[in-house]
Amino acid sequence: VIITLLILTAMLFTRLPAATRFLPTEAAYDTIFSMSVRMSIASLVAFAVADFLDLYIFAKLKAKLHRYGLRFRNNASNFLSEGVDSIVFMFLAFYTLQQGFGANVNFLFSLILPYRALKCLMSVIGTPLVYAGVKRLRKKTN
Repeated sequence: VIITLLILTAMLFTRLPAATRFLPTEAAYDTIFSMSVRMSIASLVAFAVADFLDLYIFAKLKAKLHRYGLRFRNNASNFLSEGVDSIVFMFLAFYTLQQGFGANVNFLFSLILPYRALKCLMSVIGTPLVYAGVKRLRKKTN
């Protein structure tokens, strides 16, 4: 909801006429707010695709492994979906038609690789929290 409001607000702000005192900077203002719309949309699309993929992979692995392999299921589904999230977001947010495909790919992967590595690290760090959550939920149901 908040991202949708951000998109609508940014679109409104770029459509309104500038005050006379800000006419010299109007182009920069429009550029910044139009990029925020693009990044917000890229974020929503990437999140939706990656989140559904994460759930799908986790469920398939759970069906095969049953109650075992929580650490593997959690990290495997996160690593794959976070990779997709990073690629989709970066391409939608930063791909430009003013550059050739090769230049875009080089630039985008220079962003994607460290971003993805950080996400994977956070997934590994968060794994004990998943175990703690499962343990707590099992206590409540028993």
